[in-house]
Amino acid sequence: MQYVHIKNIKRYNPGYTDRKHLWSKIYWDIFLDENFQTLSEIARYRLISLIVFEVYYQKPVPLTDMHIRLLGWDVKKLSIQLTLQMLHTFLSGGTTDFGCHSHIPLIEKRREEKRREDMVCVTNKLPHGDFVLLTEEEFKKLESALGSKLTGEYINKLNNYIGSKGTKYKSHYHTILMWASKDGTQHPKSKVDVNTKEFEEKLESWKKEIETRPTNL
Repeated sequence: MQYVHIKNIKRYNPGYTDRKHLWSKIYWDIFLDENFQTLSEIARYRLISLIVFEVYYQKPVPLTDMHIRLLGWDVKKLSIQLTLQMLHTFLSGGTTDFGCHSHIPLIEKRREEKRREDMVCVTNKLPHGDFVLLTEEEFKKLESALGSKLTGEYINKLNNYIGSKGTKYKSHYHTILMWASKDGTQHPKSKVDVNTKEFEEKLESWKKEIETRPTNL
């Protein structure tokens, strides 16, 4: 089991040993620490929650689902793996294992797969890439409006954006349409389609001309 341990944890201990440590000592100078200043607001809270947890239980914090919920971490806002990487200067012990043997990335991968499966079941949307979800009808509409090549490019763009930023959209279909509209993107009609339409119009015109032409008896 992977765990995290706060470096110099004794610094945060209240000092008494005859009862549980219901509070921890966190001094003002932690806010002056250069490493602490570089942390995001979420990472700062998580560091403090780890300190309080370890001071109370007097042991490193196991990274299990139960303990993560107890700490109040929302892994959708900031993943566990990224949290460990951001706090590495404050942690030691099991936190140094960020390699392929760590089970944390696997846990998060399974969570994401389960989330995607649930989303597909509820919305009847199919996955495109890692994050983009579209119904079969929405995908066909995009191909009709933008063409196969541009549809693929916008799906890839949206997939990478969600993956890197973690941004959530109510509708991936309408997001792509909005981006395409801003870009002024239109489905380029092929010459074959244009020529076929022109030919059909001319053919219809010739038919009407023949029907109205007087017959020589």
